[in-house]
Amino acid sequence: MVSLVSLFIASCGKDDSHINYGSNLIYMPQAAQAVNAGNSAYNIPGNQTDPRTYNFTRNGANIEIFLGVYLSGKIVDNPFGVDITTKPDTINTLISSGGLGSQVILMPSNIFVLPSHIDVYKGQNEANFKLSIDTGTLRSYTGQNLAVAVNIANPTVYKLNATLCTTIILLNVNSVFALLK
Repeated sequence: MVSLVSLFIASCGKDDSHINYGSNLIYMPQAAQAVNAGNSAYNIPGNQTDPRTYNFTRNGANIEIFLGVYLSGKIVDNPFGVDITTKPDTINTLISSGGLGSQVILMPSNIFVLPSHIDVYKGQNEANFKLSIDTGTLRSYTGQNLAVAVNIANPTVYKLNATLCTTIILLNVNSVFALLK
């Protein structure tokens, strides 16, 4: 009994909060969510029957899809930034191979707005951004599924998690409008 109490007291003597656990890698949480769900796409809407989907919102005449960047490992004080790009070749390859299902087309770049860069400020490990689509233009794609690959690149500090730096967004136009009613 005495040795058990000694072990307990000894184990409480050190504070591990200063140890930098894990690797500091930048990634997109939405890419991880798609992988964890067992598919390659971040589906919009996330739940096709429940109006309480939380991966997009309506903002005036636009829908806005929630995206973000995250730094794994212990929070550090270095601010960082990444460029935001799209990868149409990735989508075209997935469409050609049938990897995104049927009735999927590449989301035209002229129907959405996406920031070109995002900064994460000192003392934080994440930042959010949105892909914005005009609902009037989106209506012309009724009956379609639109796909776009959003990619983070060129980090100012740290490295990218290569397997989680691209989010494949698969937007079901009919389901989005059904939830907006």
